[in-house]
Amino acid sequence: MKKRWITILILTLVSAGIPLAAGDVTITSTYYPEPYLSFQYGPPTEVASLSTSQSKIYSTNLTALLGYMILETDGNQLFDPSLISLNVSPSLYIEGYVRDEETGQITYAQIPADLRAISGVSNDTDHAIMDSFISSVIVYPPDIHLATNSGNAIPSAHAMVTFFVLVAQEDVNFDIYIPGVIYTLTDDSTVGSFAVSAEGQSTEETTVIPVSVDGATETEDAPFIPDTGTGTGEEVEIPFGGGGYTFDHYFDFSVLDNNADFDLSQAVQGLRPTIASVQLQVLNALPDQEYGVEIAFTSKNPAGFTLNLDGDVNKYGIPYHLYFGTDTTEIPHAQFIDWANLFTGSETFASTSRDITVSIDSGTVVDQALEGNYSDTVTVNIIPLDIL
Repeated sequence: MKKRWITILILTLVSAGIPLAAGDVTITSTYYPEPYLSFQYGPPTEVASLSTSQSKIYSTNLTALLGYMILETDGNQLFDPSLISLNVSPSLYIEGYVRDEETGQITYAQIPADLRAISGVSNDTDHAIMDSFISSVIVYPPDIHLATNSGNAIPSAHAMVTFFVLVAQEDVNFDIYIPGVIYTLTDDSTVGSFAVSAEGQSTEETTVIPVSVDGATETEDAPFIPDTGTGTGEEVEIPFGGGGYTFDHYFDFSVLDNNADFDLSQAVQGLRPTIASVQLQVLNALPDQEYGVEIAFTSKNPAGFTLNLDGDVNKYGIPYHLYFGTDTTEIPHAQFIDWANLFTGSETFASTSRDITVSIDSGTVVDQALEGNYSDTVTVNIIPLDIL
């Protein structure tokens, strides 16, 4: 009798499994982008429990979480989850002001970066927590596999979670993170969109899984960074989420007098005409303290301070030099220098002003210039220093 009951039990189990194997498995995909990118050194909190050999993120990497995606099934089977039709540049760069570790000088630089997809099995209620590791792969066009083997990616679970992390490469010799600085992707760096495919069972054909972004209508072309556009050349600002300076005082920088027009011959002759007068103030400050900033002047022309015909950087250009007043030391292009000596004395504010003068080297470049109007736009960036 025992043997007969065992036989019946086995047949019952097999019979119960047949409809499940034959039925379709429903797979849904939801992407939750971060509201802003919060940079830090080392892996984001969501993947910090992984070893470096798993995440491929080290303590010297500057990272930011873009968001996370959940692939959920109504069973516990998921085969060959992949990102397809990737609109992502093969090489990514972040640009902004960084501090050189050797010299301490703040300069404008392009920082090589990767976009990583770090996936794991999730048994959490909302599936936003990784319970076991699956893979860490660089997001690279046109397609990537999120699972490293051909078997079931989520045995004994119902979901897979993938965290998308922007990772600045660690060997750039910069102490990258400067609180308050806005970094952007370079013009030729695109972090655009993605589509998802997977199989519910190993015998099924791979199908495209529509993605719901933040609970919105499903799409087969989901943006990594919503509402910023996905085309090459569109600037994507990457703001910091906290971590900035906690000063009570603040600075006000203004142009008191902007002499936009000047005689080119005077600048060539070394007379150094004044092109602007600028003022720096510190307000809501402490008495009897010295304050200052780091300030950088950047030409519209990335090659350096240049007056271009009709203000077009693609047309003929005449290099020029900037100075503070009668100083003999030039103002460097796109490099931060100290502007200090703001003493409050018995007050809670201090103010100082400087003239900006210009000179142009005589020679062939000027002599061969076409007739017309030459101009440039100079951008001024300021980073506050603490009390000196």
